Amino acid sequence: MGGRKTGRILIVDDSAAVRASLESLIEPYGFEVEHAEDGASGLRRCGSAGYDLLLLDLHMPVLDGPTMLRFLRQWGNQTPVILVTSASDSRLLSSVIKLGRVDYVCKPFDPGQIHAALSRVLGVRPDELVAETPRVLVAGDGEGGTVEILRGSLPVHVAVDSAVTAEEAEAQARRQGYRLVLVDGIPGGREAAAALARRLGVLQPEAGFFLLDDPERTSDASRRTATGPFDGALPRPPEARVVKEFLYPNCLRNLVTVSGRTLSLAAFRGNDEDVETYFRVAQRRVLGAVQTMPQADAGLRIDLSRAPAGGEPVARLVNAALQAAAELGAKPAFVVSAVQRAALDAAGQRCPAPLLTPDEKG
Repeated sequence: MGGRKTGRILIVDDSAAVRASLESLIEPYGFEVEHAEDGASGLRRCGSAGYDLLLLDLHMPVLDGPTMLRFLRQWGNQTPVILVTSASDSRLLSSVIKLGRVDYVCKPFDPGQIHAALSRVLGVRPDELVAETPRVLVAGDGEGGTVEILRGSLPVHVAVDSAVTAEEAEAQARRQGYRLVLVDGIPGGREAAAALARRLGVLQPEAGFFLLDDPERTSDASRRTATGPFDGALPRPPEARVVKEFLYPNCLRNLVTVSGRTLSLAAFRGNDEDVETYFRVAQRRVLGAVQTMPQADAGLRIDLSRAPAGGEPVARLVNAALQAAAELGAKPAFVVSAVQRAALDAAGQRCPAPLLTPDEKG
């Protein structure tokens, strides 16, 4: 991750298809993307959270994009905005641009158009705004069309690699970085699969690891239960729904964003039962990000405030990050929500680091 600037972007559009399309074009650049279906919902989100950029549709029910933007500017909110418009909106567009810090993209948009607009509005040179390619490794023979299901279910910016043998999997893990590893059909059964996962875990310390097994030996509970080196077990082949709603949000999207000296944990997406998986993988990503920060950085902040409130997993993450930062001579402060702080107190967790709420400067 290094020092590249990432951040949070809110897409406000009444079309779920448009939001999904924009997200697929923006997320590869390392941003955390959130959604709102109209201007009223967008205003509520902006009132409770800070964003680095807003994408607003001009025409929406309840509250349209221009009206939402006027409210924001009246309130002193100067977040940069990209308007999503069509060629017929030129007169309305010219009046909205006068509100300041506004750019636009025209439908139908394409990757080049989105990249140029992001670069302009965020003040980043085009060559500095480089898309990431999250990668999945399927280690094993991929019985049941696992690779094909992944490629058909994941966003187009995610790459799926396969390796038939354990030796091939290790060789690929030495060449590429992976956010997710699925071990499928290794000769020797579960013991051999676990041994391979341990070896790959050394090479890919930030990845999520899952065993693919016979359907009769797996269940929804299996996918959430960490066993040995695995974060869980999934039936072979995995369902497209599980790939989209569980594997992608917990293992493949960008879980840590960087802005200046602040590392921010992405908000959780999914069912309450999946929170532990989210925390396990997010902790690895936080530790990896801490290790790339400048040594002895006294201003390091780790913002956990949008993670779920559980006291014990938050405390585990804080203590692990403290240990990693101490090895670099850094002493980070942590930003937690009021609910998280109460959960830490209720669980009897005392964290040996400053705990700030989002509105505290530290």
